[in-house]
Amino acid sequence: MSMRIKLPWEEEKKRKPIPISIQKQLLIKSKGKCMWCRKQPPQEIHHIDGNPRNNKPDNLIALCGTCHNRVTNREITKEQLWKRLGIKKKTKKVAKKKRTKRKRPKTPLERLTKQIQKDF
Repeated sequence: MSMRIKLPWEEEKKRKPIPISIQKQLLIKSKGKCMWCRKQPPQEIHHIDGNPRNNKPDNLIALCGTCHNRVTNREITKEQLWKRLGIKKKTKKVAKKKRTKRKRPKTPLERLTKQIQKDF
């Protein structure tokens, strides 16, 4: 049985309330429609990064109930939401290791010939 590690903001049950000014900005930006499907009126504000204390405007999106459920169930990813908002989030790029040809070990005779060549 695997235990899920709780994130720091999950430890505290309290949410930081979203300021009214930011809520108004979201409604104006969404033009009264869900920012994902653009069909229904927005009913909920979703924290894209999952941190309910991060109330920065680029982390919030106004969604209808259906789309909010899809985001919660991970049918819609964070990257898709940020793309819809026109925000480019920096993703950590994993550095690729250079592939080198694996050299076979040298035989004693090869080592000896190489040593002789160095001496001359």
